[in-house]
Amino acid sequence: MLTLDQIKLFHNIREKTREKNAQKTREKIVVAIEENNHVTTAMLAEIIGLTDKGIEYHLQKLKKSQIIERLGPDKGGYWKVNKKS
Repeated sequence: MLTLDQIKLFHNIREKTREKNAQKTREKIVVAIEENNHVTTAMLAEIIGLTDKGIEYHLQKLKKSQIIERLGPDKGGYWKVNKKS
């Protein structure tokens, strides 16, 4: 049986791993946008290997942190990278 300290350690390690993976995913998204600022969610999903919803989640986080922004309409607009993460 695990002790409370072991459980806390396990959860801490798991959260750090999740955050590292999320950061890598966001970096891949930024690179893809830099290569093609007209890239779509579906294209990003195929490139990165996530679902459309997963890509949308990361795009929201990137927009909230002002790393990227969407200029123009959803159809016909484009992405702008403001700074590297």
